[in-house]
Formats: sequence, structure tokens, C-alpha cells
Amino acid sequence: MPKDKYMIPTIATDEVKHHGLQLVSFSQIIKTAATQVPHRDENYIFIFQEKGKLNLELDFRKVLLKGCMVYFILPGQIHHFSAADDGVWMLTVEPSLVQQTYKSILDQYFLLHEPAAVSEQKKKRLSGCLTFLADEVRASGADACQQHIKRGLVDVIIGTITREYANGETAKGQKESRSTTITRQFKALLFQHYKVKKRPSDYAGVLKISTPYLNEAVKDFTGFTVSYWIQKMIIMEAKRLLYYTDLTIKEIAGELGYDDHAYFSRLFTISEKISPQGYRKRHR
Repeated sequence: MPKDKYMIPTIATDEVKHHGLQLVSFSQIIKTAATQVPHRDENYIFIFQEKGKLNLELDFRKVLLKGCMVYFILPGQIHHFSAADDGVWMLTVEPSLVQQTYKSILDQYFLLHEPAAVSEQKKKRLSGCLTFLADEVRASGADACQQHIKRGLVDVIIGTITREYANGETAKGQKESRSTTITRQFKALLFQHYKVKKRPSDYAGVLKISTPYLNEAVKDFTGFTVSYWIQKMIIMEAKRLLYYTDLTIKEIAGELGYDDHAYFSRLFTISEKISPQGYRKRHR
């Protein structure tokens, strides 16, 4: 994989480019250099571990999957894998193949989420679907139904994993609260537009609600204000660029949508109690 000191490495396999998805067992890829180098994908990655352990690092956090668990990685999140046992599947799917309903749930976890344990019943269901999908992917020749079958299996797999991260009330079939709905919509928008939309009013306008109402709903559900989440998203991407690239502070500010790099530096320093340059020196 060619290295560009001004870019965070991005991996996109030919299989994903051509078919929109890739399904592999970790035993096939864990020893390849690409998986061990910190990188980001433009796609969603869904992980199903039937047994054993998987170690990975996601946006400066160490994550351990132990036993039967599911996990996901969002487009743009920096990650690499250090070790995995047999019995771990990885499904990579381009965003256009992920239903919007699932995206709205997944995209709100852009800063922190933990692996989710799954029941024996769901384990059997996921294992069966993944085995079925693997057979369809390997099948030589394509008939008129194959693409629809693969798409249906992908929907079931993604939906089953996403359900584990849906709000508890919704998962039980109860009506989602208004605060939950608004927060989910806001976070999905933030995930997509944080580089250009910096004010709470920007998001309130898109959602067609007042800024105070948006702030009240988000704070009620998360405990933090809209401004807090906007800043968190910006600072996380700044840390990625400071650590993994050699962009100047001015270039990083521009990448994040700030014409005034001095203002960006002050924002970062107030948030992290260290300057951007100081953060780079300390952590690299």
C-alpha cells in the first residue's frame, strides 16, 4: 500500500469496488500488512465473531471482542487489527448498499461504541446467513436472481447487527421518544457534515426545529449539548490528522473547514489542554 505522508491510508479492495461488498474470514487476512497498518475505509465494516478473541484499535482506543460478539466500523474511522482467532467474519459494504434506516442508527456511534454480545439464537442466524452469503459470493457464473439474493442476505446481516445497537426501547418494540429520534437524526447529520456545519442552528435548520429545542432534546438524551458533540467530532478528526499525517496546522485547519487556523488552534487547545503541535509531539 503506497504511503502518502499527507494522507491517512485508505484501503478499498477491488472486490468492494466492483461488487459493493467483500466477505472474508479473519484467518485469511489478519497476517496481511494492510490490516496491521492504521488506515481508514470509505465503507462500513461489520464484524461477527463466533468464538475466540479479536484485538483491534479504533480511533486511539483498544477494542477486544471475546466470545460470540458483533461490532462495526464506520467510514472514516481509523483502525487496524493486531490479532484474531479463527471464527471471525468481516463483511465490508459500500455505503450505497446500507439502508438509511440502519445508517441513522449506526452513524450516531461515531465516537464510542463497544462490542455487543449476541444470543445463541442470533449466533445461529448470523452464522447461517454469512455461510449462505459466502457460498453466493464464491459461486461461479451469475443468474438473474443472484444479485438480489446477495443483497437480501446483506440486509439481514446488517439489520441483525444494527439491532444490537438500536435504542433499548425501540428494540423492545416500544415507540421511540422524541428526544431519541431528534438526537439520532442530529448525530447522523453531524457525521456527514461536521466540516461545513459548525453551529447548532445549522442542524436545527435542516431538522426544521428551533435551536433551543434541538439542544434540549440532545442534552436530555445524551447529557451533553449540541455544541459539545460538534466540537467532539471536529477534535477527533483533528487528532487523526495530527497523528497520522504530516499536514501543517494551517492545512489541518483548512481540511476541517476553518479559514482562521489560529482560531482552530485555540479551539483545540481549550478542548484538549494542549496545543495541536504539542499534541503531535507528545503522541508521535
